[in-house]
Amino acid sequence: MYNFGDSNSDTGGGSAAFGPVPTPNGDNFFHKPAGRGGDGRLPVDLIAAIPECKPGFNWSEFGECQVSLPEKEPAKALGILQAISTFDIGQNDLSAGFKSMSYEQLRAFIPNIINQFTAGIQARNDIAVEFNKQLKQAVMELRTQLPQAALTYVDLYGARYGLISHDKA
Repeated sequence: MYNFGDSNSDTGGGSAAFGPVPTPNGDNFFHKPAGRGGDGRLPVDLIAAIPECKPGFNWSEFGECQVSLPEKEPAKALGILQAISTFDIGQNDLSAGFKSMSYEQLRAFIPNIINQFTAGIQARNDIAVEFNKQLKQAVMELRTQLPQAALTYVDLYGARYGLISHDKA
């Protein structure tokens, strides 16, 4: 199973990145805070519980869906043709629109939201690669300036991209 999503399907990525989600989130189902923006299981949890569903990954975080697909045969590289794949996106765009637009304006804006998703994938990939390139350089410079400090650089984008682009599902 592969899931790309925002906070609707975030099972803890946002909490890991930005700090713990406090109680009461998680109290009813997990009986403690569970790192989620909600109080129980998510649709992605229910789908993953299907016996035929094989492990994959959930690439979701509060407020965003970061999708990185290989340009050549992305469906094949992801294993989408043999897997359950979900894209749980758009809620944040619509929520923001409801706060600042009329119904008619938001309805007319929907094609722009869709176009941002489809046209913006390569640009977002390029930005992520450049960010990691500059961050790695900054960490290397800091290591020379602070030889007593233990600095670790982890390129999560590259690791995730490698997982999905070399999947054998």
